[in-house]
Amino acid sequence: MENTGGRESFVESDRAGCLGVGCTDCACTNQQPTVISMSNIPNVFMIWKGFIRMMIKIPKMHKALLSTYCDKLAEDQSVKGKSMRLWHNDALSGNILSTMKKWIVWLVLSNTLILAASAQNKASWKGKKCAVVLTYDDALTEHITKAIPALDSLGLKATFYIADFGGLQAQIPAWRSAAAHGHELGNHTLTHPCEGGRPGREFVKPDYDLTKYTLRRITDDIRTMSTLLTAIDGKTKRTFAYPCGDTKIGGVPYIDGMKNAFVGARGVSPAITSADKVDLYNINSYMVNGQSGEELIAQVKQAEGKQGLLVFLFHGVGGGHGLNVSLPAHRQLLRYLKQHEKDIWIAPMVDVAEFIKVQQARQ
Repeated sequence: MENTGGRESFVESDRAGCLGVGCTDCACTNQQPTVISMSNIPNVFMIWKGFIRMMIKIPKMHKALLSTYCDKLAEDQSVKGKSMRLWHNDALSGNILSTMKKWIVWLVLSNTLILAASAQNKASWKGKKCAVVLTYDDALTEHITKAIPALDSLGLKATFYIADFGGLQAQIPAWRSAAAHGHELGNHTLTHPCEGGRPGREFVKPDYDLTKYTLRRITDDIRTMSTLLTAIDGKTKRTFAYPCGDTKIGGVPYIDGMKNAFVGARGVSPAITSADKVDLYNINSYMVNGQSGEELIAQVKQAEGKQGLLVFLFHGVGGGHGLNVSLPAHRQLLRYLKQHEKDIWIAPMVDVAEFIKVQQARQ
């Protein structure tokens, strides 16, 4: 190659018929390398970049990485904006081909993993961003007269954890109807025992102080309620909720001996959890007491962002309990959930717990 007027130009091969770059003729092997200006030929790395984009549907996240790699490789081989020496024995081009082939394999594998992860995220909540479970404790009259009509008007299903505070017998027809409409009747024990002698636990009667219970007594209590619920709804599969969030007797989790009787058990600790990290026998929940509709919706949005499980724990709905949510706030939450059903899976606890159990078993 000569320099004519300060500009580079190609020099004809000294051997007639030489094929130039990549020629394998034995007579050419001892020649000096031909210097080619990168300003006069298409950028080989850009060609490869285009080829890879054509052959592989590279996600956006890989485009910047690939561009950076190509620029870096060009810089390392002293070709970016400069002249590049391509030897007749095409060793450099062979190295480039080998390197790019490795990158193609890496990109294919990484794309596969990303697509698999994306599919897993979509599958984690039946193709939706998150799961929300509405739970109502203590079988209050307001659940029958206010909560269920509001839910049914929007086609939303919830879980009602039933305990008997003296009025359950009169409510049986209403609860049977609720179950027939797709709501879960969950077990909240028959007598609702809680640990007494603690601040704020003045309501606990001595006869129903969990600290005085044996494992046998709490087991009989829970089994009796399960029998009663089966007589109401005809179902044997359901979930449990710990009264007052108390889970142990004498330091022992009392549900341990009855796990086969329940798909899951709801606790009271607030957290939004991914499906793989849910403790099925102490499921987190967000207790509602006086929050506005906006505050409740903010929790749902947080669950959407985290792609996790959010469980609401209601007691009073428009009255009926010291722990209460106003009717407007409750209605606002339900409407938001209905409007965003395409992104939020709203289902009874038994359905969500069963789904999580399958997901965790697969892992």
